[in-house]
Amino acid sequence: KNSNSPPPATATSVAAGDGMKAAQEGADEDATAEQTLDSDVHAMTTGTTADSNSVSAKHVLLLQNMVSPEEETEPDWVHALEEDVKGECSKYGTISEVHVDRETMRDIYVRFDGEQAVERAKESMDGRWFGGRKISATMELVERFEQLLHPPPPLPSEE
Repeated sequence: KNSNSPPPATATSVAAGDGMKAAQEGADEDATAEQTLDSDVHAMTTGTTADSNSVSAKHVLLLQNMVSPEEETEPDWVHALEEDVKGECSKYGTISEVHVDRETMRDIYVRFDGEQAVERAKESMDGRWFGGRKISATMELVERFEQLLHPPPPLPSEE
């Protein structure tokens, strides 16, 4: 059955006057409740509201191929790299956060306050050379960045 097709007409759905108005109001309430639920789920999973940070917003720049952890010798190299990246990328707009992925130790995420800033940074950084390596710069979804920084808690195991 095609879920995109309207439901078959019934005696109550084709009734004139208040019956149609009541049916439409019920549908509007269902849609509003669904939107509210979607917003609540988004806020619970990302720690943000849909209004303040759209799930589809691309305010994050992912920089790859800048470092090789095997070659780093300084004990505080991750912090130093984050500071260097922040200093360089701040030329393109306001940065709210820089994070080196602690699992890969290669992926560097830069969160900007706006999509125009991240676009400017991507244009400038992609293909640029750093420490003998050609940088790859791509725009990422805020949701992916939030999941990296704030992973959902593990589900309780059933015993």
